[in-house]
Amino acid sequence: MIEINPFFCFDEIYIISDLHLGGPEEAQVFNQGENLALMIEKLTQKPNNRKIGLIINGDVIDFLAQPSQKVIDPLEAVHKINIIFSYKELAFFIDNLKRFVESKNCYLIINMGNHDVEIALPWVKEALIKNLSNDNEDYSGKIRIITDGTGILCQVGKARVLCLHGNEMDPWNYIDYEALRRYCRDFQRDEIPGAWKPDAGTKMVVNVLNNIKEDFPFVDLLKPEQKAVLPILLVLDPNQLNKIKEIPGIATTLAWDRLRRLTGFLAADEEAMEDSPLEEPTSPEYQLDLLLRKTLQIEKDDIKTLLLEVEEDFQEHKNVRDIITGEQGEEFLGFNIISYWWNRIIRRKGKEESLRLSLKELINDHSFEIDHEDSYYKQFDDAVGGEIDFLVVGHTHLERAIPRRKGTGIYFNSGTWMRLIKLRSDILEDSKKFKKTFNTFKKSLKDLDSVPDLILIRPTVVTIQEEKGIVKGALQHFEKGEFVPANPKKTCEFTRS
Repeated sequence: MIEINPFFCFDEIYIISDLHLGGPEEAQVFNQGENLALMIEKLTQKPNNRKIGLIINGDVIDFLAQPSQKVIDPLEAVHKINIIFSYKELAFFIDNLKRFVESKNCYLIINMGNHDVEIALPWVKEALIKNLSNDNEDYSGKIRIITDGTGILCQVGKARVLCLHGNEMDPWNYIDYEALRRYCRDFQRDEIPGAWKPDAGTKMVVNVLNNIKEDFPFVDLLKPEQKAVLPILLVLDPNQLNKIKEIPGIATTLAWDRLRRLTGFLAADEEAMEDSPLEEPTSPEYQLDLLLRKTLQIEKDDIKTLLLEVEEDFQEHKNVRDIITGEQGEEFLGFNIISYWWNRIIRRKGKEESLRLSLKELINDHSFEIDHEDSYYKQFDDAVGGEIDFLVVGHTHLERAIPRRKGTGIYFNSGTWMRLIKLRSDILEDSKKFKKTFNTFKKSLKDLDSVPDLILIRPTVVTIQEEKGIVKGALQHFEKGEFVPANPKKTCEFTRS
């Protein structure tokens, strides 16, 4: 077992993730600046003989949400950080974060996610540290930013804690860290870098979703996004099909990244990979791409024929069906879309009712249950050794607290401080309620906040503390100036001695 760097040994750590700071000032998905500032202020008031660590476990900044964003923006990233940090609603939070770093025995660690890859660029990383430390070398030494995908290995008392952002197990958002290193290297050498090849998720955000969000900001908030967002978009505005037609090429990137990852070539020499064929015509990835292309080539005159063809594809290619509706939650154009078309065209239902019927499967969705053993839990539990007492991830925006199957440790997901929207079962069961909720999705982000019982705020914090040789880890929310259990009805606290 490796020895942990003393810098990463603490009496207490507090882990948050997925703040997604960024976007136009009037349309940020993060609106908890004051609340988070109060939490950080509470941490600075801890006894100064206790070593306190604050970990932001990925996606602290959302470069992809900034206007006119590119898949990576090496020249403007520092300027964008300065703009975001100047927002009035973030001023209290940023000031308190700086005070935290200045306080005795308080340390800040930031893990890179998949929306803030620019902080891997050395000059961007240094600018961020300089900003948060007020350009003071004594304080800058109390900040660490991890950008190589190895995660953050800490110790609290005798307990070992591993923090990973979570995109490591997401085929849409898996980062090629070696290619990113080479990209940074070329800039440092004043060479022309090779084109950065982003993951499929980044291409989706930049090429498709950012355009859609201008009219329908709810797409950032609704969970589970792959089963709910797309069908709602297609009903709200069929013209969105023109933007969504980018998806087939993105699906090809997804399939190619998956293949490269499985065969160990994700960070292989680029020249060698250039000569490799994308997919074999008989492969599931190739069939998936064909199916997506066919599904999006809809014309009013041949919808019925297309429905039958798509159904035949699903029956003939079980491997394709498994990819789309598989355990990893990768469903993107699955049976819910087909169900909508069937109810709308064949059964002659109204558009809102057709959509409600196609989404009723979400009544049995477990996305918001803190003890649901989703695919991320299973994959991380399998991939991480049993000697890790507390395994903490983020990325999905869905909080979790589950005992691990491997070893005796605990798995946490630190959720998000962003707004969230959940389609509750009472809405999906009632036509009138659903129609009313459906109409709210046409509103601006500010207007969505004013709709009763629509927006969920879950300021999730994973707290791990040592006291008299006992280490307690808990999934909590920070509400009204206090830490409270994330769910009083379910076990959210676990002990290690």
